[in-house]
Amino acid sequence: LGVIYSEVPANAAAVYTTNQVKAAPIFVTKEAMKDTTIQAVVVNSGIANACTGAEGFGYCKDTADAAAKALNISADGVLI
Repeated sequence: LGVIYSEVPANAAAVYTTNQVKAAPIFVTKEAMKDTTIQAVVVNSGIANACTGAEGFGYCKDTADAAAKALNISADGVLI
C-alpha cells in the first residue's frame, strides 16, 4: 500500500487497462478524474478488488474517505 500526496490540488492523467474485466478502482478513478483536480492517490498492489461488484465500490469509497481524513483533504480529490 502506498499513498502519493500533493499539498495543493494537482492536475492528473491516467492510462487504463484495455482488459474486458476491470476492477472497481478503475471505474472510480475514471469518474473522479472527470470533474476535479486531485491531491492523493492510494496505490494498492496487494488486491485489485476485481469482480467484487457493489462491495468493491464500497471498498473504494471507504479507502478514499480514510485517506482524505488522514490527509485532511476532500475525498473527491483521492484516486484509488
